[in-house]
Amino acid sequence: MKINGVSGPIGSYQQSGARRAAKEQEVTRPAKSDGVELSREAQEVRALKEKISQAPDSRAEQIAELKRQVAAGTYRVDGRDVATKMLRARVFDQLA
Repeated sequence: MKINGVSGPIGSYQQSGARRAAKEQEVTRPAKSDGVELSREAQEVRALKEKISQAPDSRAEQIAELKRQVAAGTYRVDGRDVATKMLRARVFDQLA
């Protein structure tokens, strides 16, 4: 008795195995290298951060001046300015 081809579940498995083997033998292309491309906005933010880091630190000068005033006893605080800033901060926190 001679059997010509296999059908049913066994035939399906054999066919899928043959297809898989054929795919494995195909020549594969080299994979593209990974890369990152920044948006225009991200590039602008990076450029601004770099400019800021290179700018002279005027805050250090302000802190030094305040320390000098405190040490000399000439530093004065306006209570109304402090209250105004505290209220603005509170309102801003509630909105956020």
